[in-house]
Amino acid sequence: PAEVIKGEMVIRFAAMAASAHSVVCTHDEAKRVVDELVKNIQQNLERVTGITPAEVIKGGSLGQGTAIPGDFDLDLVIYTDSISELDIRHSGYSMRRWTDLLDIFLQQTLGRKYQPQGKTDCAVQFIYNDKIGVDLLISPNWKSLREFYTFLLGTPAVDRMKFSVCTAPWQAHFFQHYVNDEAKELIRRAKAWRNEIWDERPASGGKPKSYFLSLLVFYAYKMAKRQWPGVGFRDIAIRTADVLKQLVMSHETMDIVWDDGVLDNAFYKRSEYPRLNCSRPRMMDPINPHNNLRMSGLGPVREGNYGPGDGKWSWIVANIGSLDLTTSLD
Repeated sequence: PAEVIKGEMVIRFAAMAASAHSVVCTHDEAKRVVDELVKNIQQNLERVTGITPAEVIKGGSLGQGTAIPGDFDLDLVIYTDSISELDIRHSGYSMRRWTDLLDIFLQQTLGRKYQPQGKTDCAVQFIYNDKIGVDLLISPNWKSLREFYTFLLGTPAVDRMKFSVCTAPWQAHFFQHYVNDEAKELIRRAKAWRNEIWDERPASGGKPKSYFLSLLVFYAYKMAKRQWPGVGFRDIAIRTADVLKQLVMSHETMDIVWDDGVLDNAFYKRSEYPRLNCSRPRMMDPINPHNNLRMSGLGPVREGNYGPGDGKWSWIVANIGSLDLTTSLD
């Protein structure tokens, strides 16, 4: 991934899922928010919490390159060597100890600019200065996916979903090296469709999360390109929507994997980590084989991207017929 050196830290522009909330702002305002928050983390996190940041990964729709004009949200993931695998095991496989420290850090350093919205086991969710929705997350600094998979194998299955955030650098690689501009445009259009018709109620469940929706559109796009090679963009947009609708309507027997010829997966082979592979019906995460996005990719609005999801398909099934990917957002 592209990297920018700031001081002694590496800020890696990542491609992650969007956060659980968003606030309308301009692109320049969003960039300023990122700079302010990263600078604050660099200068003050260790002093306030004792946590030394190794790198900060910028994600959400802004980092992913799939933001809808005027509507940005942001995930910032702090990677640190201050949290060891042993620390996690001693904490009962909970990250709450460290997210509580992040909450204290934000209260002390941001003051009134910090408008908390909630906490999950791995994230502090807040609005920054009335401008943008932010999920601030924290992760051990895994050096490789193999190291992370080995950790998951030693983690109780019930706790493995808490650590999906740890794969952010490789999510970045996936979107930067596999998802082309044509597919990203279709992803943006699908997100705009979701946002336009989603009924935002406190008790609402089954909202398609951005990471899930992005991958589902991309998978449909790759299938459409394979079945109808050489067609123009408008036609491929129509075909992608048709394939996506078929995938949604047949979700009860869904078996989306990433080494089936649609896209060769450079991150893992299912045969390598059979104990981590999620069971059918499934939409496997191309980075984390344990993460079944068919379940975790739909969930309550406030849960964020890294919760277990609720697997409620009723909303998207009822509304998918209205999806049109031919209309530009310009």
